[in-house]
Amino acid sequence: MCTSDLPLALLAILFPPIAVWIKCGICTADSLINIALCCLGFVPGLIHAWYVMLLFAPSPLLPLPNLRALCPLLPKPISSPQPRL
Repeated sequence: MCTSDLPLALLAILFPPIAVWIKCGICTADSLINIALCCLGFVPGLIHAWYVMLLFAPSPLLPLPNLRALCPLLPKPISSPQPRL
């Protein structure tokens, strides 16, 4: 875990799924696993959130994931209509 993940680790203490959502996205298996672990108890969810933060450490060589590819159920952005001439 790098120093940029420190605020995220502290946020995971309050609500572990938020930290997993920030790292992996909302519609991922890690997110569902973390929610299930939080339902079983706070500590398993917290440990899993910290594990995800360690597993998905930021890499300067890799681009950010495309959220639409990860979760096709996300709503499409609203585009302004083009004026007709």
